[in-house]
Amino acid sequence: MKLSHLRYLTEIAKTGSITRAAQNLYMGQPNLSKAVREMERDFGMPIFKRTAKGVEPTQKGRLLIEKSAELLEQADSIEREFFGVTEKKERFSAALCGVEYCIPVFEKTAIGYEITSSFSVDFFRCDRKTALELVETGEVSFAVIRDYSGNEYVSSVIEKKGLKARPLAEGKKQIITEWHSNICQKEKVGENDLKDFTEVYIFGSKDCEAGKSISVSDFFSGCRVISGLKNGFMFISSLDHEIIGEEICIKDLSCDDKVIDWLVYAEGKRFIGAEAEFLNKLKETIRL
Repeated sequence: MKLSHLRYLTEIAKTGSITRAAQNLYMGQPNLSKAVREMERDFGMPIFKRTAKGVEPTQKGRLLIEKSAELLEQADSIEREFFGVTEKKERFSAALCGVEYCIPVFEKTAIGYEITSSFSVDFFRCDRKTALELVETGEVSFAVIRDYSGNEYVSSVIEKKGLKARPLAEGKKQIITEWHSNICQKEKVGENDLKDFTEVYIFGSKDCEAGKSISVSDFFSGCRVISGLKNGFMFISSLDHEIIGEEICIKDLSCDDKVIDWLVYAEGKRFIGAEAEFLNKLKETIRL
């Protein structure tokens, strides 16, 4: 039994709704429902019953929630006295995979937002698998994940996990290479032009390794590798231009493939406060 689980129960009882409780707890409704089912299994009894107005505790569930409230009050008192925790914080958190252009917008939103003692911001650069796990467990509010394969990653991975995804931004698929590269003077680059080149890619951003490849931790590390690698390339989106230095050559591809950056979140998630402001600012940046 975890204190966080007891908080789940008291919040559901207070709101009379699993959906509203999930929003107040900054987690997905499916994850909260799953946690309740697991607690009911562990306790060997139903904790809530459905009514026309939502959910309400069963008789034994009410007793459990009353005891939980007492325990949580004691735990909160200990936190205030010994750890200086005075109030609940609004949390703005995201996992970002391969979308470095989002980070400046994220940081400006945090700085520009009315940051007080009741507000906290964090973001994680990580691979796609970790980003989805963080959304699943409710450790982040949402993830922004780049996909070079169109809708394939959404249909084959994201939706199977019970998560929701919607296109946040769409860019033109391009590559970057070093100025002295054999392909830098070409107007457009085709697949055959790249067969003897080394692909640089961000770790965890693709499902399989390329024939000749170098895996890097983040976009900027990839740019540094490319700048010193004569016959190397890295796929990018046209949305990345603002964060690419002049020492890198950007080339169009002969194909017209698109790059989609997906906003991934738990079912029932509502974007409010700083989260909504970030998404609006990001859309404005993309339009510019």
